[in-house]
Amino acid sequence: MKTNTHALGPFPHDAHHPAFTLDERTSLVLHIIFQVLFVLFALLAAISHGATLSGSSDLSPTAVVASSDGNTLFVGCAAANRVLVFDLAASKVAREITVPASSLALALSADGMKLFVACAAPESRIAVIDVRRAKVTDKFPAGLAYGF
Repeated sequence: MKTNTHALGPFPHDAHHPAFTLDERTSLVLHIIFQVLFVLFALLAAISHGATLSGSSDLSPTAVVASSDGNTLFVGCAAANRVLVFDLAASKVAREITVPASSLALALSADGMKLFVACAAPESRIAVIDVRRAKVTDKFPAGLAYGF
């Protein structure tokens, strides 16, 4: 079984700083837990600053990704079939983008100009969003979703 080594402290290769080793499964489980906590904390911050969805109170946040400059959070909301664009400087939801189905995962392109949203449905799709225009510009099939 492959293991991942995680160094502790500011100098990871320094012999005076201990390291710990996790197997792949434990590392993956911890990664998922931290992602879920990050989504929940981002959503709590948004709600505490007055974020709401027009016409819906059920957000069901499932994914979050931050812009490279750290000024914007994109929060995928599965039950609402939307992505919230949260402006951290203004502490408010700047935009809401409707996507074809429940958003399960988000990824930004390297240049930050496109947001890719994995939308789960019986025939799942990847929605491509132009970040500047906050509009879905393309959709392509992603296969069948597990459990549908």
